[in-house]
Amino acid sequence: MVEALFRAYFMEGIDLNDHDALVSLAASVGFDWVRSRCTWKRHGCGDGQAAGAGSPGAGIDIVPFFIFNGKVTVSGAHDVPVLLEAMARATATDAASVVE
Repeated sequence: MVEALFRAYFMEGIDLNDHDALVSLAASVGFDWVRSRCTWKRHGCGDGQAAGAGSPGAGIDIVPFFIFNGKVTVSGAHDVPVLLEAMARATATDAASVVE
């Protein structure tokens, strides 16, 4: 999906704020079209209104920004050990933290 998004935006000039375009891209890489459509509508993707930390527009204002397992976030560029630590915390049962 990431490759499809990059190709669509940078090479084909597709507007990634267009829900229909996102659903089509998701379907093109094997996601269920109907399910993708419902997910995009439910979470308000592309309009800056996030349903949760794992949704686009969830107050992310720096790149890169990683969300591991929907629990641990890492903002900004970090060395590999920091990212591995975040991944390890994300797999712990009580994980819920932010690394900056």
